Amino acid sequence: MMNILSALPRRPRLFNDESLASYIYRLAIANSFETTISLYRLANLTENTVFTRTNHSQNFNKSLRPLCILSGKSETQLSSTIYNDDIPEYVLPIRKTKICPKCFADNPYGRKDWDILLNTICPVHQCLLLDHCPECKILISWYRKSMDKCRCGFNFCRAITPTVNKEETIFSVIVCDKYHPSLFQNQLLPGFFYTSSLSIIIDFIIFLIGQHINHSFGNKNLWGKGSLRGIRNSIIHTHLMELCDILKSLPHGIWEWTCSINMNLYYDKQRISDFHYRFFPYDISHFINDKGKIDINNIERFIYKMLIEGDRFSPITYT
Repeated sequence: MMNILSALPRRPRLFNDESLASYIYRLAIANSFETTISLYRLANLTENTVFTRTNHSQNFNKSLRPLCILSGKSETQLSSTIYNDDIPEYVLPIRKTKICPKCFADNPYGRKDWDILLNTICPVHQCLLLDHCPECKILISWYRKSMDKCRCGFNFCRAITPTVNKEETIFSVIVCDKYHPSLFQNQLLPGFFYTSSLSIIIDFIIFLIGQHINHSFGNKNLWGKGSLRGIRNSIIHTHLMELCDILKSLPHGIWEWTCSINMNLYYDKQRISDFHYRFFPYDISHFINDKGKIDINNIERFIYKMLIEGDRFSPITYT
């Protein structure tokens, strides 16, 4: 297939901070493809490859070669649109996306950093990222006919999103700082969040949010790999801010928080198949005592061990 491919007549500029999904979308629109799926097929790509396999950069680079030919871009250029192993696959979206209306007003294309689940804020404009159309309320996806407009016709550049104070950008800055060091700010959280590798930090944050949701909302909540991508950006942001308050008051904050956990909420006989996911992304074995029960002391020890040892602590993750 690669031997018969040739460069498309219109090959838009690739921006340094652009996501792969955004560039493929703009390439498809520029060359009058009916849908982006048609371009995926021509480039021998799948939706899952574009949206969820972006952290396997070493293998993924090979699958970009047909797209390199079609776009006239080098492998190095297109590789800049994907994440390396620092970003776990489970915090990347499937089909849906987020935008900053103010960034879109400056230049409408998808920024790569917007795709990370824990990046809820635009650090440049200090506003909440938008994940749904204010007019028709549907989630923003790449299945639309115009980059800056919803399928209902609403112009995203007109959207007004809540502004936040500098402290509320803390987790977005930690995530994005790996790529934009100039955004780094004063350390408000324990040193772990500034010295550990990004994948370790993301796993730990997801685990803490999961515990917070589990004991705050009980058995009605389903937490795990499959449910993460369905949570609205504003809800994730709220949980992150609540977590920030807990972490800022170490060690008392963690002790007070773990003491408030209702252990009965971890056991639900009707949903035993979901049990392991309550500790996602870590394996449940870290938290079970000698009697085979979930032990709050084990949860607390795990949290402190992670905060103190960081990358030197390598917990088993869920498989």
